[in-house]
Amino acid sequence: PTLKYKRYHKTNPQVWVNFPFHRIKLLFDSGAIGGDFDLPEYIMSIWANNYPELGQKMDEYTVLKDTTVYNSAGLFGRLNDTVPYRVFHCPEVEMGGITFTDVWVSTDNRTGKVGSAILKKNSLIIDGHKRKLVLLPHDGNTVQYYGNEDKRGVKFLLADKNDTLGVIKAVVRKDGDAYRKGIRNDDYLIRINDVEITDYCTYLNLKNNVRANNDSPLRYVFRSPEGEIKEMEW
Repeated sequence: PTLKYKRYHKTNPQVWVNFPFHRIKLLFDSGAIGGDFDLPEYIMSIWANNYPELGQKMDEYTVLKDTTVYNSAGLFGRLNDTVPYRVFHCPEVEMGGITFTDVWVSTDNRTGKVGSAILKKNSLIIDGHKRKLVLLPHDGNTVQYYGNEDKRGVKFLLADKNDTLGVIKAVVRKDGDAYRKGIRNDDYLIRINDVEITDYCTYLNLKNNVRANNDSPLRYVFRSPEGEIKEMEW
């Protein structure tokens, strides 16, 4: 199957993805480690508010509505903001002639992308000369089962600069593995494997670089504000 699009850019490949409620153009981001489909929450909110029938259809496939904390850190400081969050369960998602079944899709801040989890069962060829993407399933089958592979249900934000208990705190969804394993909002992430988390850059380096080069689960160690130690792997 070939994924074609009108605006080709060799460093910014975008593809059309058919979800049960709408057709959406997403960035094909193979660097999005562990993810499959992420939908931009702000677009979902606009659709739900402006088009009641579309909003109702989206609600039919929604298994969770929640709020989480979006965090960013950069040259100009850091930003903590509470934003809506939604999880869809889609029986089928179609992209370029390949059908993905039993797909769990989460919304993110302003990002809409197809991630590297798709490449676990498929191969992507970016043909810049012919201005197209080619997606080929490893087993030749154009129907791919995905299931709920990413169900950790935890994100992280920077603690307040005056916080003496830790530097990174957990934000936990009630439907995820983290909650079932005892991790709660405001638990501090204190260690990944044997590396102490003393700053945000250390956390980013471990999460991105170690995960990208290591298929083994990482051991996350938390400490509650009351001092209880908790662990989970993913």
